[in-house]
Amino acid sequence: MTSGNVRLLENVEFRHSPYVHAFADAVGIDLHIISPQAPWFNPIESVFFMVKRNDRSTGRIAEAFSTR
Repeated sequence: MTSGNVRLLENVEFRHSPYVHAFADAVGIDLHIISPQAPWFNPIESVFFMVKRNDRSTGRIAEAFSTR
């Protein structure tokens, strides 16, 4: 990574870390967070949406996709 780079980050837990932001600032990287409502940046999200919508009635599937 070099200065002036831009990185897109999904809405994942580690991106909230102050260490991630401090590192990015130290090396001159601009971080841009992708909205969870932006599936066009990550096509697999549309697949996850369909699986979640269609299989919520199955206990194991619902449990696997639940956030704790």
